[in-house]
Amino acid sequence: KINSRVIICKDTRLSGYLYEPLITAGFISMGMEVILVGPLPTPAVPHLMRTLRADIGVMITASHNTYEYNGIKFFNSDGYKITSKLEKKIEDIVLNKKKYFKILNSEVNTGKAIRLKDASGRYSEFLKSTLDKKVKIKKLKIVLDCGNGATYEIAPNIFWELGHEVISINNKPDGKNINYNCGAVNVGKLSKKVVEEKADIGFAFDGDGDRLIIVDDKGSEIDGDKIIALFAKYLINKKKYNSKFPVITTVMSNLGLENFLLRNLDITLKRSSVGDINVIQEMQKCDSILGGEQSG
Repeated sequence: KINSRVIICKDTRLSGYLYEPLITAGFISMGMEVILVGPLPTPAVPHLMRTLRADIGVMITASHNTYEYNGIKFFNSDGYKITSKLEKKIEDIVLNKKKYFKILNSEVNTGKAIRLKDASGRYSEFLKSTLDKKVKIKKLKIVLDCGNGATYEIAPNIFWELGHEVISINNKPDGKNINYNCGAVNVGKLSKKVVEEKADIGFAFDGDGDRLIIVDDKGSEIDGDKIIALFAKYLINKKKYNSKFPVITTVMSNLGLENFLLRNLDITLKRSSVGDINVIQEMQKCDSILGGEQSG
């Protein structure tokens, strides 16, 4: 529809400079308004879409892959990734010349693009607003491995603003070093740094900042199933939620997690096929407040 609005975000890989103007041109040619928000983590897209009343969100990223790769994640007006059914429909049009050439903007007016200056500030303020002010957090020494990706600036800033001592590694993207032997795909350097600095905890992000791997103070990686169990325990103890919600994970999750949730917290575990989109769809179906994959 004319006057629709789209948010375009990207990670730090070199080809983002090529894709961003191309995609922008496409939307503008159809009379749409484009808001460019620069490099930010993928989860910032649905949030900015909500606050800026956008109809479509686009994240230019190849997630945890190295810089030679790139891709596009589309979000619908509800802020969820578009379904594989819709993806298939779009691909059918794009790959069929006859159908593709029918897409025309007969209006003389094209859209316009603007760059949003404070996107990163908006997102970090939102993240901090979700924290319970009553919970007093002791000052921690935290090592962050930003994977030379989209979290390189926003992650260290947030933890520092929350009063922690922050040591950042792999936070100097040059367009080619994203996910290169660092971040969530390789926590070796993070583990070493945590031990070296006698830090309390270490967090590693992937290129587009939607995957998190945690290492403890001894530099050992914490299994994702344990993190999901920890979140479940926290939510149950908040008393705000009854224990009726199921926790959604994928078929990769350990039976130990299922037993722990049932025996200790009286929560059932439901499994979806692998992929965050499948986890989210199952969460919506079961009215669940917690879901995740142990891959990050």
